[in-house]
Amino acid sequence: MSGAVVAPLLLDGLRSFARTKWSTTVSMTLLALGLAATMVALSLLEGVLLRPLPFHRPDQLVRIYESNAGMYDRFSVAAGKYVIWERELRAFSKMAMFKEQSAQSDRAQDAREIAR
Repeated sequence: MSGAVVAPLLLDGLRSFARTKWSTTVSMTLLALGLAATMVALSLLEGVLLRPLPFHRPDQLVRIYESNAGMYDRFSVAAGKYVIWERELRAFSKMAMFKEQSAQSDRAQDAREIAR
């Protein structure tokens, strides 16, 4: 499209926005909110998924599970077995164990999940 065709269309659009100030305000507010939500989502995505892990060599981190052929696909390693592995395995330079667990307050009026 040439400038001679686009200019009248832009002027017509600006005039219609000027006539309907309420809808222009709502449209611009929604546009600004949409842009802000997109920026927040992209910031979270970059911070959580795209930024490298805060470890010296994150490509060498490994999470080990146990499995039981007939019952469970995978589950956490028992503490006793971890101690044996840590003592006897030489495939890893260092090992650590963690357990995800939550608890609940026993007071009925204050029942909420507590992360440990």
